[in-house]
Amino acid sequence: MKLVFDESKCLSCKLCEIACTFTHENVFATKHSRISVEKVYTGKGIEVHTGICSMCGLCVEKCPFGAIEIKDGHLSLEESKCRSCKICVKVCPEGAIKMEGKLPLICNLCGGDPACIKWCPHQALTIGV
Repeated sequence: MKLVFDESKCLSCKLCEIACTFTHENVFATKHSRISVEKVYTGKGIEVHTGICSMCGLCVEKCPFGAIEIKDGHLSLEESKCRSCKICVKVCPEGAIKMEGKLPLICNLCGGDPACIKWCPHQALTIGV
């Protein structure tokens, strides 16, 4: 399973990011979000910059401590194994992993029931395979 993003439906309202942070951190702060979606005016037009996990598995493969696994179709972080080396952040081709404190923020699809999907008012996020 992975998140599928439809750029044409997104208004960049940030409700997906807010739902994510509240679900995982019990705060409303997009800097703690495990996904990012932003529309940016570049001078040539509007571009959408995303940080949404594609489930490529590169973070799992490259983590030297075995802290990241794929379990039940989503990523899982074993916090006790993580050494804050930031390799997962560096190798993620989607820019979907970021460090906030000592642990990486990794989308685990909310255990199979993603809050970002539920709170997106325009159905720009869905689950795909």
